[in-house]
Amino acid sequence: MRPAHTLITGGSGTIGALLARHLLDAGARVTTIGTQERPAAHARHTHLVADLRSSDAARTIVGSLHDPPDALVALAARQTTGGLGELSQDQLNDVMAVKVWTPAVLAAELIPHMVEAGWGRVILTGGVAAHRPSNAIATGAVANSAVRTVTTALANDLAGTSVTVNCLTPGAVESARLEATREAMIGSGKRQNFESVPLLSPQEIVNVILFLLSDAAAGLSGSEVIVDGGLLAASNL
Repeated sequence: MRPAHTLITGGSGTIGALLARHLLDAGARVTTIGTQERPAAHARHTHLVADLRSSDAARTIVGSLHDPPDALVALAARQTTGGLGELSQDQLNDVMAVKVWTPAVLAAELIPHMVEAGWGRVILTGGVAAHRPSNAIATGAVANSAVRTVTTALANDLAGTSVTVNCLTPGAVESARLEATREAMIGSGKRQNFESVPLLSPQEIVNVILFLLSDAAAGLSGSEVIVDGGLLAASNL
């Protein structure tokens, strides 16, 4: 099947774990990278613990893989809240490293193997904050915009090959973290602001990722695929 071996960052998260399960059920090999130890879900599953704030760690990971992946799905992100003036230089650097630079290095390390094999998929993850920035989420918005730029740059270089690079831009996805945010907003009297945001299930995001990984998406590269339940479209009305 294609992909035969997928590398997933953010593998300790809900979406990463769910995606890994789907790929394993389909007969693929999966390597997940996360910040927490977790048992392998299958004989074809390898889970690695790594600090993705370091691009050197990314190179080490790729060098340790006996079977180079033919697909990369970068889901890891550094969650940081606060206005630009409230964040330290280390916090700013961490957000950009995990979301932008380390995925870019992973892609750069893996793409030559994909080109040589004649097939490959790279999926980077942005976010709707890039389209609706404010000071409170400016760091994430900048990182998401940078992910789109990296996507375009890689896709341009790979034009004419069978390796595609796309940017997945999800909206609000159901999670324990989001539920805590919802309760905080309701408690501060901002119930209406939150309830106007469409919520997506992790499975809805995984469905789109599986499509982008498939041969059916061979004609899609350099694209931003927005999966937000219509949030951005509604904001433009």
